Amino acid sequence: MTKKLKNQFAIVTGGARGVGKFIIKKLINEGASVVICSRTEKEIDKTCKEIDPKRKVLFGIKADISIIEDCKKVIDFAHKLFGTIDILVNNAAIYGPIGLFETNLPNEWKRTIEVNFLGAVFCTQYMVPIMKKNKKGKIISIVGGGVGGINPIERFSAYVSSKNAIAGFMEVIAKELQDWNIQVNSVSPGVMKTQLVEYLLSQGRAKAGDEMYNQALNTQKYGGDDPRKIADMVAYLASGESDHLTGRILSAKRETIARLNKIKVAQKNLFTLRRIDQILFEEK
Repeated sequence: MTKKLKNQFAIVTGGARGVGKFIIKKLINEGASVVICSRTEKEIDKTCKEIDPKRKVLFGIKADISIIEDCKKVIDFAHKLFGTIDILVNNAAIYGPIGLFETNLPNEWKRTIEVNFLGAVFCTQYMVPIMKKNKKGKIISIVGGGVGGINPIERFSAYVSSKNAIAGFMEVIAKELQDWNIQVNSVSPGVMKTQLVEYLLSQGRAKAGDEMYNQALNTQKYGGDDPRKIADMVAYLASGESDHLTGRILSAKRETIARLNKIKVAQKNLFTLRRIDQILFEEK
C-alpha cells in the first residue's frame, strides 16, 4: 500500500509525549520524516530511541516554544536538516492554572497563553515563508474539545482561552494562505489518558470542579478516547487527500475521513467557529 506521506518532512511541537507521540508514529508510518521539540532532552532521547533508535526518520531539538527565539530555532533546525518542510503540527500545550479565574496567578495564566497560543503563532509565522516558496504546505493545530462548543469549560479559563485563540488564528491564516496552496486546519483530539490528565487530577477536585475531575478519573481508569483517531486525522490533513479543506475545526472523535472527503469547497462555513442561535450553521 502506498504511503501517503512518502518523502514529506514534518515538525510536531511537543511531540515527545502524549498526543504528540501518537501523531509522530502515524506520520512516520505513512512515510514522513519528523522533527520534534521538547523542553527536556531526556524526553526527546527516550521517544527517539523508542520509535527510531537509528535516528533515520525522527529527530529532536530542545526548545521552549513560549520563547520566540526558540520557535525560530525549531524551524531553522528542521529546515537545515531536511532542506524543506511540508507539514507543521502545533501540538505543544499545557493546562496552566486550574481553578476559579480570580484565584489564578497572573504569571501562570500568561504562560499558558505564551505556550499554547503564541508558540503556535510564531512557529507558524516562521514556517510560512518556507511553504510560500514551495507553493504548498500543511499547517495543523491541536485545539481543545471546548472550542466552538455550547458548554464552556469552567475553571480552565487560561487553557480554553488559548485554544479558542488558536482556532480563530488558524481560520484567519487559512484565508491569507489559500492562494498559495497551503491548507490550515485545527483538530480537537477528544479526551485521552495523557500527562495533562495526571496534572488535572493532581490539582484536586476543589480546583478542577466535579465535572472535569470526574471526567479525568474516568479517563485515567478506562483510557478515554482512542488516540489513533487524532493520529489518523492529522495524517489525513497532512496529506494531499485533504487539499480541499482549509480553515476548518475538526473533531477527531466525531468526524470520519469518509465524510470529510465529501465536503465541497463551497461549503466554507462547515466545521468553523460560526454559529447561529447556538445551532451549528451549515450551508445546504
